Amino acid sequence: MTELIVFIVVGGLAVAFATLMLLSENAVHSALSLIVTMVCIAVLFLALNAPFLAMIQITVYAGAIMVLFLFVIMLLGAERLLPASPGEGKVRYRWFAPLALTLAMSLLIAAGVTIIQGQVSGADALGLNPIIRAVNLASTTQTLSVTANGVNVGEALASRKPSRFIEIAPGNYDISAALSDGSSFARSAALAAGTAYTVVAFGDGELAVIPEDLSTIAAERSARFALFNGTDETLSLVDRGSEFVADDDRIVIAEIAPGALSASITLAEGVGNWAVVLASAPDTVWFPLRDYEIVRDRSTTLIAVRERDALGSRRPLVLPLESEARPAFGSPRAIGYSLFTDFLLPFQLLAVLLLASMVGVIVLTHRETGKRMPTAANRRRVSRPLANVIAAQVGIESASARADAALPEPEPPQAVGK
Repeated sequence: MTELIVFIVVGGLAVAFATLMLLSENAVHSALSLIVTMVCIAVLFLALNAPFLAMIQITVYAGAIMVLFLFVIMLLGAERLLPASPGEGKVRYRWFAPLALTLAMSLLIAAGVTIIQGQVSGADALGLNPIIRAVNLASTTQTLSVTANGVNVGEALASRKPSRFIEIAPGNYDISAALSDGSSFARSAALAAGTAYTVVAFGDGELAVIPEDLSTIAAERSARFALFNGTDETLSLVDRGSEFVADDDRIVIAEIAPGALSASITLAEGVGNWAVVLASAPDTVWFPLRDYEIVRDRSTTLIAVRERDALGSRRPLVLPLESEARPAFGSPRAIGYSLFTDFLLPFQLLAVLLLASMVGVIVLTHRETGKRMPTAANRRRVSRPLANVIAAQVGIESASARADAALPEPEPPQAVGK
């Protein structure tokens, strides 16, 4: 309820000052009204948990852009000029008032309808469709193709190379996988909305559908990890620390049973000397992950399986499947994704609109003052050349002065008889 009150109050102030900006006859008053409107928009961004956008709104628009507007207004002297009289009984820009009123009422109606619909429905927005991909860990020499109810999830996948995520409708699916040698295996899975899944083919015809958490990582400069155990032994993930320090091992993920997926954990970015070990023998390294780099804003699932090599034997393998976590709303990365994908064309159109607005400000505030620059015809004629003036000051008679002295004196004008 508090958010609704803040939205109504701040949104109403933004619309009111935007209307004053359009109706004000004084250019400086219009600019100040626009600044208040920008601050109200920044408060709305704060209410949406987007502090980055709020600060950008204040520093760029209410700060830099408005300073530029005010500079142009002061440069042209628009704050001292009264609007030119359009004539008896006429009003300048008479279309401003009805246009501003129409826009204000349209915004209020649109906001009101949205609020009412949200209050009446009382339901959250529907989740996104699930996304799914596949990875081949069943063989190093054969390719893998995976389908879900006939939908191609991955085709001719080489070993350890995951396919791209594809969007699919939520529901129950029969997932089938086939190797290039003709062997195939299948299983059923329910795909929920808003969840990412990875289909892993491993072992002797085994197929696992692993859910992945790609939601926003709350902690700053951190990454998310989970461990899937595709073996018949209980495994643990440990950080072995420095090789020069004894007994500094630290358990990161403890005792994951065969066929199980661990809970997600969040770790700060950095570099770790990791290893997957047998839970029954912690000192036995099952698969090393030396100098493993923890990259922030990444969600990683470690897939531990026994991979079949070219000779047909099984060897331990831990494959990190990294994916970018969903960026936080209002963060620079989220803004960049939206700006340069969905809103690239509107962003360019907005840049053109700002340029046109600046030109319009210059045109509307320009006034003729009635003063004219002196022309060549009415400039004051100099009676004595500059060289003669300098020569007279220093007491030296120049050649041009002597030539002027040799000229006869002009005759005085004669009076005209009546």
